[in-house]
Amino acid sequence: MKEHIKANRLSFKVGTFEWLNFFGLPVGLIVFSLIMLFFFIKDRFSMDSINNLIAFVVLASFGVITYYIQLRKLKLKTFQLKRNIEEFKKEVRKILNTNKWAIEYDNKSFLLATQRGSVFNLDMIILKFDKSLIKWNVIHHPRSNNSIAALFSLNIYGKKIIKLIKASA
Repeated sequence: MKEHIKANRLSFKVGTFEWLNFFGLPVGLIVFSLIMLFFFIKDRFSMDSINNLIAFVVLASFGVITYYIQLRKLKLKTFQLKRNIEEFKKEVRKILNTNKWAIEYDNKSFLLATQRGSVFNLDMIILKFDKSLIKWNVIHHPRSNNSIAALFSLNIYGKKIIKLIKASA
């Protein structure tokens, strides 16, 4: 997962398992809309072809909109650190452990933790440590095999923990 953390966002390579799980619903809508376009072109002189054209426009629009919503979720947000970074990291680990978060990756530059609340709540927190700036994000875990939950997840557990982490900064 560490190769997906870039300077200002999370990035999944097109076609990878994580990309497909995170963007599966938008891509599925776009593919299905292209199928409807094929049927419109094939039967363009019949009355049913208008329905196929309408379905193409609606599905392609929803697919593109949901894709951009997912892209916006991958941006890293920031907050200022007002204390020593090593003390802050210890405090973050303590907060995550007491709230039953599993720390998947922890090194000098970033920390990645997950918490499974239910089938639709598999929150993942990413904290990237810069000198006095902490970049963070909370998303639905891309390895959850649930692209619908990735789109509609509210990440309630992760947002509560981020509030605690910001308070300790």
